[in-house]
Amino acid sequence: MEIIIGCLLTKRVECDFCSMEMSDILDNSGSFNNIQLLFVTFADNTDVSDFLLRYPVDTIQGAIALDRHSDFMPLFGVVSSPTSFVYDGNKRLKKVFKGLSSVETILKSIN
Repeated sequence: MEIIIGCLLTKRVECDFCSMEMSDILDNSGSFNNIQLLFVTFADNTDVSDFLLRYPVDTIQGAIALDRHSDFMPLFGVVSSPTSFVYDGNKRLKKVFKGLSSVETILKSIN
């Protein structure tokens, strides 16, 4: 199973570009069969809960990871949001998308 990790890296998850990308993902959720989605943020629980009300990624094969100590950004070299990482079924990095990316573009890197 391929894995896409999307970074919602703001103190508050209300990032316009992240919101646009999340809307695109949810509008095309059927395209993500057999793909695990993981979204990383260091926002607090309240902001994440509010975000999930608007963008229910928990209704697709997705999860949100809370990065309490902001370890993810420096470890993965993330400098802007959103940033997406695509891994193949063997957990090898295939592609990094920096900035807003369409579902179509992301899915092309998988197929």
